[in-house]
Amino acid sequence: MNNSTEIGAFLECTNDAIPSFYEYISGMTPFLMGLTATGGVLFLATLTIYYRNLKKLVRRTPKSFLARTLLLCGIYQIVSAAAFVSILVPRAILLCDTVAHLTFSFCTYQLICLFIDYAGGETNFIKQANTDAFSLRTPPCCCCCCCLHPGRPSKSTFLLIRTLVLQFPIVQGVLFISLNVLFVENDRLYSKVFLYYLPFIITSILLVIWGLNIIVRMMAPNYPQLRLRPKYFALQFVLMMTKIQPGIGNVIVANIDFPCWYPLTPALYKNIIVQIVILTQMVILSVWSQKLYRAPSKNTMKLNELS
Repeated sequence: MNNSTEIGAFLECTNDAIPSFYEYISGMTPFLMGLTATGGVLFLATLTIYYRNLKKLVRRTPKSFLARTLLLCGIYQIVSAAAFVSILVPRAILLCDTVAHLTFSFCTYQLICLFIDYAGGETNFIKQANTDAFSLRTPPCCCCCCCLHPGRPSKSTFLLIRTLVLQFPIVQGVLFISLNVLFVENDRLYSKVFLYYLPFIITSILLVIWGLNIIVRMMAPNYPQLRLRPKYFALQFVLMMTKIQPGIGNVIVANIDFPCWYPLTPALYKNIIVQIVILTQMVILSVWSQKLYRAPSKNTMKLNELS
């Protein structure tokens, strides 16, 4: 009886089985308890950073920018919550990844709207912009538009940028929600179908990065005091950390001989390590974002109006 149980556990391990919440809690070792506690501390740290600076942001940020500023500063807490839940409930990793990814996709559009608000609207920026401020020759699609020369921004320019960015939450929402349905229905079918989804996911990501790069390169030189480029990078790092690091985690698991006794499988160790790294990075990004969004303030806006 014991031999059959051990063989079953070994087979589940070799198939990268992910334990349920009950199995994970019942099989938890002191080492995993320490990792889980570390994740909890990091998650609470991101919440503390945000709520400590919430009053400052409300008091300092002009009302026209306040809602989007609070949302863009709060994305790190949402991603941290998703990462911590995926540690506690290993089988919820796809759902938590979807929550983090769709939150990022929604924030990308809010970011360009905030940049346009900084400029006082599209019309006001078009009047102030240089004649060659708009250029399609920006990464990652610069090679496709190498023959097009820079030009003056116009209403159609902003329509193009909005389209490139707005497609992201729509396309990613449809793709990831359908993937979650497939995973719940049949996880093996999900593994097979995911490869067919991948080109659409990557294409949508490239298009949104292209749109964001266009607007940042177009507007940043006009407003250096607002630090548009660092604000863009602070948001883009969320995508890089939540999408690239799981792939790195797979490479680590493939090359490290983790102990394999169900429910403590290599897939579980990989997930916990990756999520703790993400939680650590969210703490750093949360601190950075609080400093970035100190501008514009009500005081600087008043000085600009007087000048």
